[in-house]
Amino acid sequence: MDDVIVVGDPAHVTQQLLQLREQSAPFGTLILTAHDGDDRVQWIRSLELLTTEVVRAFNRVIGAA
Repeated sequence: MDDVIVVGDPAHVTQQLLQLREQSAPFGTLILTAHDGDDRVQWIRSLELLTTEVVRAFNRVIGAA
């Protein structure tokens, strides 16, 4: 797996991460690579959704704290 791109709404991103975990192995760290966007407000909202919805849902499914 050289490149993995996960994109979509929070539910879809959560599902993609869970599938990635199934295909590879449990992992402990997600690395976010970003390019400067033109819309700072939209970028901040994306980060908020990642932390408040995706990470929480992912952790709930895998039984993490």
